[in-house]
Amino acid sequence: MSGSKPNKKTRAVRKQHERKLRAPNNRTGDRGEKKFDAAASDYGLLATKIANDYGIDFICQVDSQPNATSASGLVGSVVGVCVRATVQKSGRIKLNRADAHHLLQADFVTMVALVHLDQGEVDKVHVRVLDLDFRKELGTFLQSEKQTISFTPADFCDLADIQELLAPALAPGFVQQSRIAAIMAGIEKTLPGVRVDVAQSREGSFTLVSAENLFSVLKSPGTTTAHQDARFLAAFGAPHRLAERMAALEVEPTFLAELDGLPKDLIVQGFAAEYEAEWVAESEETRSIVKLVGTATPTHNGWRHPAGWSLVISKRVLRDGQYVHELTTFVDPEGVEDPRKHMDLLDFLRACSSEAKLGRTSWAAPALDAWAFEGMPRQNRFAEWLSTVLPRLPEGSPVIAALPDLADDETMRTLWWLATVLEDAESSAVRVGFMLDGFPGEPTTPSRFSVPVLLCTTRASIVANLTCTGRIALADGEEAIVGVRVDRVDDIELFVDAPFEQPTGFPDFVFDRELCVALTDSGWNQQSAPDALDQVFGLQLLDED
Repeated sequence: MSGSKPNKKTRAVRKQHERKLRAPNNRTGDRGEKKFDAAASDYGLLATKIANDYGIDFICQVDSQPNATSASGLVGSVVGVCVRATVQKSGRIKLNRADAHHLLQADFVTMVALVHLDQGEVDKVHVRVLDLDFRKELGTFLQSEKQTISFTPADFCDLADIQELLAPALAPGFVQQSRIAAIMAGIEKTLPGVRVDVAQSREGSFTLVSAENLFSVLKSPGTTTAHQDARFLAAFGAPHRLAERMAALEVEPTFLAELDGLPKDLIVQGFAAEYEAEWVAESEETRSIVKLVGTATPTHNGWRHPAGWSLVISKRVLRDGQYVHELTTFVDPEGVEDPRKHMDLLDFLRACSSEAKLGRTSWAAPALDAWAFEGMPRQNRFAEWLSTVLPRLPEGSPVIAALPDLADDETMRTLWWLATVLEDAESSAVRVGFMLDGFPGEPTTPSRFSVPVLLCTTRASIVANLTCTGRIALADGEEAIVGVRVDRVDDIELFVDAPFEQPTGFPDFVFDRELCVALTDSGWNQQSAPDALDQVFGLQLLDED
């Protein structure tokens, strides 16, 4: 192996590096603390150096009369001092984020001492008490992305003024009051109407938050999409679930961060800020007004109906490079289950046709297209069909459908079929015809007959007993009916029952216990009749009038 021996210069550098070094910053810091310690007592600050200092360097007792020639009293409070020294000509010092956070958390009067070491000239000590303005500056700094904040002597006062500076700071409650005032100043920029206070009880201290709109300080547990968001559901869902749902919400973490330094026990009180608003749906054919209750979350404005239905407009969001407001309707899955209690809403939804415009009665702004609201087309059809069917139900009938059933295709198909038949006696929805297998030809004998039709929704089973005009086919030499054709419906009688199991499609025309004809997505299909339908007797011939 070969190698070179270290020369004398290399050995000298190595020995120097092996020694413990005192950095210039350490030297400046030590000088600054000694300078403050020496100068403080001249102005009534009796400084005690903290052995293990982690942000606060001195704890000072305060002599109320430092220039007295006789005995003077000490103030019953102490002052924490964070000393920062500098040799820069500008006298600039820096605080980092940890420094600022530590100062704001202190539960006693605190100040920063800037010691300007002027390299041979007169050293000067400048001070600044952590008051409301200083708290605001540090709070704004912590809300930014900056890592440090700097100050010069121009931002501070001379140490000689310390007694005057401390006079308000040593008053009872100063720290808490200035902290709350600074917090409020930060909160009011983004959360107007929120108030913060600290209260005392036998059990200790707690932070009291009062909000004109509680949704501004509450959020949903976890991260979810808008319509699964618990805050969205509480704000724009059924009013009778509001209190329960709000109790499950959490306080916004960003808001909690603003309360740093206040008692951890938190009481939040206030209201879900609400106001009455009239919305109008209008087209050339119709006009309808509904009274809604307006409220808002940080992300949406909405107007809620007592049934648990809402119009919702999002705050401005960025979509495909453009800022837009998203329009939607919201139906609470746990909303009011009987639409007959809220016919005003059904009437309004019926008026929300494809040609209709929506707007507030107090708006000067242009009205919005009704069908621009997500979900409105289906709700409009639902309301049209249900409003047609409801008057024909027997008095005291159970609920057959409600707004939460909108997503169920079978319910929508049933309402469509019933409404179509009630409005058009010769609709293709009832013009069913068939011949039994093995029998040629078609029904040709004019006849009047009744035939039950089975339908279902998510909530009920419906038997529609149709009185029909049509034609029948009889077996040769027999009275057995082998073919039927319905031409029109002369009358319809509805019966509502609890849901029953049905293995086939709806609606089902039950011609006898062995045969029914179902209207399916692929057309009319013959199939076996449902089981256990003792109340359904099949086709019955009627006497001619």
